[in-house]
Amino acid sequence: MTDSILVRVFTPTCGVALVIATLLCAPARVMAGSPDEPVAQPQRLSAWLEAHAAALADRYPLGAMWLVDAERVSQQQEREALLTQVARLRQSPAYQPGDVDRLLEVIRALPATGRVRTAAVDGRWLEANPARDPMLQPGDRLHVPPRPRSVAVLRSDGRWCHVLHAAAATARTYLDSCRTPEGASADWAWVVQPDGRLHKAGVADWNTTSPLSLAPGAWIWAPPAADHDAEATHEALARWLSLQGASGDPLAAGQILPIRSSDAELQAQRSERSREAGNRPTASDWGFVGLMQTPTARMREPGDFSLSFQRVWPYTNGNVFLQPFEALEVGFRYTDVANVAYGPESLSGDQSYKDKSIDLKLRLWSESRWAPELAVGVLDLGGTGLFGSEYLVASKRWGALDFSLGLAWGYLGRRGDMGNPLGGLSDRFKERPDSNSLMGQGGTVGYSRFFRGPVGLIGGVQWQPADGPVLLKAELDGNDYRNEPHGKAYAQKWPINLGLVYQVHPSVDLNIGYERGNKASLGIAFKVPLSRLSARKTLDPVPVPVVATRPTAAPDWSRTAAEVARQTGWAPEAVTLDAQRLQLDFAGAYSTYARDRLDKALAVMHRDAPASVETLEIRLRSMDEVQMSARTDRSEWVRSMTEPPRTARPADPVRLVQGLQADGPPPADRAAVRTEFDRPRLGVRPTVDLIQTIGGPDGFVLYQVSAAARASLRLPAGWQARGHVRLRLFDNYERFRYDGPSNLPRVRTHLREYLTTSRATLDSLTLSQSARLGADHYYAVYGGYFESMYGGVGGEWLYRPAGSRLAFGVDANRVRQRDFHQDLRFRDYQVNTGHATLYWDTGWNGVKASVSAGRYLAGDRGATVVLQKLFANGVSMAAFATRTNVSAAQFGEGSFDKGIVVGIPFDAFLPRSSALTASFLWRPLTRDGGAMVVRPVNLMGDTVWLDPTALSYRSAPLPDGELPPDDRAD
Repeated sequence: MTDSILVRVFTPTCGVALVIATLLCAPARVMAGSPDEPVAQPQRLSAWLEAHAAALADRYPLGAMWLVDAERVSQQQEREALLTQVARLRQSPAYQPGDVDRLLEVIRALPATGRVRTAAVDGRWLEANPARDPMLQPGDRLHVPPRPRSVAVLRSDGRWCHVLHAAAATARTYLDSCRTPEGASADWAWVVQPDGRLHKAGVADWNTTSPLSLAPGAWIWAPPAADHDAEATHEALARWLSLQGASGDPLAAGQILPIRSSDAELQAQRSERSREAGNRPTASDWGFVGLMQTPTARMREPGDFSLSFQRVWPYTNGNVFLQPFEALEVGFRYTDVANVAYGPESLSGDQSYKDKSIDLKLRLWSESRWAPELAVGVLDLGGTGLFGSEYLVASKRWGALDFSLGLAWGYLGRRGDMGNPLGGLSDRFKERPDSNSLMGQGGTVGYSRFFRGPVGLIGGVQWQPADGPVLLKAELDGNDYRNEPHGKAYAQKWPINLGLVYQVHPSVDLNIGYERGNKASLGIAFKVPLSRLSARKTLDPVPVPVVATRPTAAPDWSRTAAEVARQTGWAPEAVTLDAQRLQLDFAGAYSTYARDRLDKALAVMHRDAPASVETLEIRLRSMDEVQMSARTDRSEWVRSMTEPPRTARPADPVRLVQGLQADGPPPADRAAVRTEFDRPRLGVRPTVDLIQTIGGPDGFVLYQVSAAARASLRLPAGWQARGHVRLRLFDNYERFRYDGPSNLPRVRTHLREYLTTSRATLDSLTLSQSARLGADHYYAVYGGYFESMYGGVGGEWLYRPAGSRLAFGVDANRVRQRDFHQDLRFRDYQVNTGHATLYWDTGWNGVKASVSAGRYLAGDRGATVVLQKLFANGVSMAAFATRTNVSAAQFGEGSFDKGIVVGIPFDAFLPRSSALTASFLWRPLTRDGGAMVVRPVNLMGDTVWLDPTALSYRSAPLPDGELPPDDRAD
């Protein structure tokens, strides 16, 4: 068999005639004639590989391309859009005259191949994983090239460079081999592997990323460092390269440049790049990302959670920090002051003083080649101000060193190295209120002290000394410790602090240090990537396999319902069958990862549905109404589950319909049969309840563990009874003696009495009805014992158009305070309370917001604002604040109600699917102002299937190490 030659034409770069230069310099393709011929009949890729095994014996499977003619049309459109984008680069000063024209010629020369990325070209693996084994259709082609010897580099001037492949070489090594004296160096490079995987790699001293292993035939596109505003264009060009397969070698062997380093030298360079990339952000003594006492401008990954404990006498910090956005870090802290009593011994015994604070850090801009990363932050934003501080800090990385330098006001800059630069704007910036005068005034945002007073110089360096788990830190402390809270002063031998961080586990850091020149420090920090949590469902039932064949036996709908319930945890309400449609109804079903459950239910329906059925439909009901339906063409859905898509942009075969249209038309076939299943009217769920109080004078942590049971009973006409009982098992609330003063009706500060009066309690017992009032209008009425402290009657109205990002509701309640025993008796206090609430899904970065205005339990009037960030895996981070017509003095310590809430779906971390979500609330203080009643019904929750994002949450991808090789990022 003779080989045919396919030559792709590129812009000439060798200074000779076009045709000769193209033949000498351009990457080429040498392909076996037989495998490149169009497929004659439908067959799996694994079968095709077996049939062509002999012809492919000396080929390069990593560069294999599945070519689909239908894809070429969309790819040609993609190329035209790319040409328009790249042409705009002429306006960028980063490019020299002619550079952009050469890039345009490169793009025009690269064909629309019709490539659809597929898994590894390994017939046995594909046969064992049929859902990854493409079904080839007549006209498709498979191209498997010979193994190339080089890596192709597309420089920013539009010229090609080919470098001999070396196993240990990094992207930076290849770029260095191609760099010319007059050529622009790159900060970032796009690496395209022959199989189409795409990576963005930092290749400068300030942004080195973990080194990639480049395969022979890889492409590297290196835009100029100065062109940092065309990120989307750079990525689009790299994606176009990913459609080309392996880069191939130039026909003239002399055009392949060697790497002038030995294997040992390359391995040393690779180790150095890995060391530089390992200089990661770590927690400071205060919990925020920093050195020891001082902050840096660095941030954790979005969605990260950090819990750390740090001890340096006399302070012990317990820090909790969240990273809701890439450029925002927020957290709270408890600081134990060992040599100061919490209060009089009669009040708090021998407990030492505890201070609470909330911190915030905001990135102002990101690091680039010449500009440092810059951040501004505030310590003790809404606390007592004892440790209040503000700072402006810059960070710049150079190889394995990460430097920081900044200015600090307040506690962190108390040494006062210089006058306040803001003093020129106003004299008020020259003096700062004494923090000790703020005792007992915690909770108010301290605008009056922000960025006031003298400034201390802060800075330091974090160094990765070797490719391993150790980081070293050195910093200039901006505090001289002569004017500490509570009138204390501590000796400082020198202002340089030294520290060491040892990474025990990717989620655990241990650190030791030497601070003030005379004190040892010790700490531990835990980091959990909440937004990237995922878990294999090893305890779930084995999924029902999806096969293309359809059953011939008569269906047994009771068996179908039982298997659906076992697979999804949702109990079907009814099944309806007509000639061509099978419909399954669920009532009261919900899960954060609902889409996964839909596919599991569809698998059972396909297994059991008669062969004549062409449409599968699942209807999700709430309040006796169909709120969402998921409809799919049976054949399309089976194809999506049993073979890879034939396009890079596959359409979801499941069509979602929300609102009134979700109910759909009645079955066209009058012979349609509906089978209803018995659902238990009574449901009982045993649980274990944990109640905690943190930071009080009676003990830093008070807790109560109770056995509990929650029950619900469905009644006719949409009515429902619910109840919740508790039996206290063990606790330490006998130490809870201090109620604290209150200038308002005690609507929440009788917490001690409610927690300790009775061992067995009726937490709630209610009767409610919820239904649709009209198009997009819903109502609820309810009565009974709402929660542990209040009972009464109330109602809610909600306007929520299906799929809308806006909703509006009003609730009104007449409630009375319950007896401390939490039985059926009430106390005398009663009040009318209710709110009007606007709900808004901003559509930006997963942020949802709500504003509620109305009357609270203490009779005060005001508004509550809630901001919530939701990640793709359903984890949420939220903050809330309430301001009412009660003054800060009348409200008492804390000044106004506020808090932080973190929600984590159990599905994100458990090995078994669950519909539950763990919710963690931190509220600095429980006071009587701005307190809402807990209502037994929430119509926003009852109408969740109308939310445009209801089915958008999925488990995060598993870490690379737990994935098959073809699914890994690297």
